[in-house]
Amino acid sequence: MAIFIRFLAVYFVFDSLFDKFKKRKRATLSSFMNNNDSKSRIV
Repeated sequence: MAIFIRFLAVYFVFDSLFDKFKKRKRATLSSFMNNNDSKSRIV
């Protein structure tokens, strides 16, 4: 049971660490999709 709790603690720590990276990646991905949409509309 202690191993499970330790695993949860590590998971939450890594999740909080990568949260900013996830948001940044999601934002860049959405902007990239928006750019593609505008390009396709122009074409």
